[in-house]
Amino acid sequence: MAQGVWSAPFDHKPNGPEVHPASDSLPGANPGHWITENIWPIQTPGQRFRTVHTCLIPSGPFRGCLLVWDGNLTLIGTRAYQPWAIVDPYWPSPNPFVAGGGSGYRFHNATLQMPPGQGELFCAGQRWVSDGRLFVAGGTRVYPASSTPGLPPVSTGMTGMWEGAKLVYQWDPATSAGFPFGRWWQMADLDVERWYPTVSDEGSGTDRFMILGGTDFDGMSQMPVVNTYESYRVVANALTPQLAAIDQKAGAPPPPPTARQYQGLIYTLTFPQPVGPVPVPAFTDYPRIHALGVLDPISGGQFAPRQFVSGFWGKGFRWAHDPSTNPTYATDVGQELVDSRIDYSTNILQPAGVGAIGTRVVRIGGSRATTAGVIGPEDRVESVVAGTGPSTWSSGTPNDIPDMVNPRVFASVVMLPTGDWVAVGGFDGSNFVLEPELLTDGAPVWRAMAPHTSPRQYHACSVLLPDGRVMVCGGEARTSDYEIWSPSYLQVSPTRRPANIGLADALTFAPVSQTMFAGVTYGQTCIASWSNPLPAGVEVSQAVLIAPAALTHHDDGGQRLVRLLTYNDDDVEPPYTYVKVRMPTTIRHAPPGWYMLFLVTNERVPSMAFWVNLR
Repeated sequence: MAQGVWSAPFDHKPNGPEVHPASDSLPGANPGHWITENIWPIQTPGQRFRTVHTCLIPSGPFRGCLLVWDGNLTLIGTRAYQPWAIVDPYWPSPNPFVAGGGSGYRFHNATLQMPPGQGELFCAGQRWVSDGRLFVAGGTRVYPASSTPGLPPVSTGMTGMWEGAKLVYQWDPATSAGFPFGRWWQMADLDVERWYPTVSDEGSGTDRFMILGGTDFDGMSQMPVVNTYESYRVVANALTPQLAAIDQKAGAPPPPPTARQYQGLIYTLTFPQPVGPVPVPAFTDYPRIHALGVLDPISGGQFAPRQFVSGFWGKGFRWAHDPSTNPTYATDVGQELVDSRIDYSTNILQPAGVGAIGTRVVRIGGSRATTAGVIGPEDRVESVVAGTGPSTWSSGTPNDIPDMVNPRVFASVVMLPTGDWVAVGGFDGSNFVLEPELLTDGAPVWRAMAPHTSPRQYHACSVLLPDGRVMVCGGEARTSDYEIWSPSYLQVSPTRRPANIGLADALTFAPVSQTMFAGVTYGQTCIASWSNPLPAGVEVSQAVLIAPAALTHHDDGGQRLVRLLTYNDDDVEPPYTYVKVRMPTTIRHAPPGWYMLFLVTNERVPSMAFWVNLR
């Protein structure tokens, strides 16, 4: 079978027939604020949009498209307008996940006017809210400037330093007059300026997020780590009165658009193990963090969700977070790597078996450095069970997950519906890595896939699309902005792939809606059906939920694959045209929110996704 097929690469366009006529980038609209001139690295002068933040939209009129925004790596400082866009990866074909096929345009270019002096959303953190809004926190308030005119802002000759932003925004996918591509709402500021923070689910199922770590130079000569995290509950905005009603049902009055709960609760953690002569802070740039489905004891005989940090640096530790109690902190791993730091690895929560709660964290690639010197990019794949007692990272054979073929830093790893992992892009210390590698679920080795055309290294992203393809974009040394990879499971006859997936309650047979404020509940049993009779010997053998991506800087802490119980009644004879699937039973198995439901055959061929809102 083929090793996958890449689409023809394409670039982000500011105007032309591919661009929606309401775009800010068109002549006579707002073109001067749309794209800035990129000169780092030095490129041909002109307007060029770089995709740095990439989020797969789970609901609304642009479902299945990508919400993206860029960075302003220029000499002119922070912009008054943040360029952002919606990219349709199915164009020129209709969007199969939107009624009517979507807008019919590949690019929907827009601008967000930023509050004066407060910065922009480059190098923020983000996470999808359970109802389909996007929560974004932090960013860049001050860019450094070069002391030499015409030179890029690199460390040599730099005047000033990077400074973080306190910005908090939510993007609502609902469209309205004057907001044809959805609307951004500014929320209450963070307590602390944060450049490169991570946003993580708090684990309680109440749309509370933690904003963790980051840095903020603030004009200093050394990197000051923001060694704290904040608890923030996302609230309703003026476009979503239904959400206010939900808050009322919970016994609380509807909050104003910029209200924040748990204001002022900010926590500091310090990793107790020394790295060289000084202690290491718990949080650094984009800390790799997972909210595990495990409850740890806190004061008063209560329990709180366990959080686990597995980097940015080479360590691991856990703590129990509760918004009203100081966190209970415990060292977990990192004992044999106390002199190491690992930059820009991709860290994922390994999928657990059917009905089980995932507690194994895997760290893939990255660049390792020790007090003895820089080791550089690695092919190493390490994992750890983030348990209740001290553990250690394991790599190679004891890990049961093989090391990659190629060393990679600045790569990203995507989980496919089959349970396979694909590592895309990166740099091996000397060259750009153009061959992706695929690890088949349970296989002993990674296998090289068909190479992509453009380098995909720093500031590149890779995202699973709901049709089963993988879209890659961005990168500072790129020769194209976007490419799409079709895995080999899409190179089969359409008759061997379940089509036109439907979902209904197993008791009432009521169809499950893919609209907001509908969906499935924890523990619900559903009938998942398909329209095409599968060939003899081909049957649906598993069903999985996969969370939509919200990715930047090569890591998506919200990436999650949940295996569902799948079965047929004893009195049903083949050929089957449906299976019964049972949704996760608790928020410990999967946080509430939007997921892509894929049905996968015994030939490891997935259907297109059916979107479900788990609540």
